[in-house]
Amino acid sequence: MTTSNDQTDDGTKLAQDGNGPDDPDMAFMTQAHYERESHRDLTTEIMFAIADAADVAPVDIKDPPLYECVDIAAIEDGFFGRRSPTDP
Repeated sequence: MTTSNDQTDDGTKLAQDGNGPDDPDMAFMTQAHYERESHRDLTTEIMFAIADAADVAPVDIKDPPLYECVDIAAIEDGFFGRRSPTDP
């Protein structure tokens, strides 16, 4: 829950488009589009987005492993619902 449009209840700033040089804490760096039916999985899309934001090649991102920082299954379930056992 947020207390305003630009921070959470604990005062953490939220990233916004248009943050200026006087507010370097958070800035919009990149955006990625993912479709569950695409040939690339969500992990790949996230890695490419991180690489784009860091201006490096995806293969150059080594540490920490994504699975230690992000629960990909929870993200997919949260945005797209659980897959049924008959889904490919």
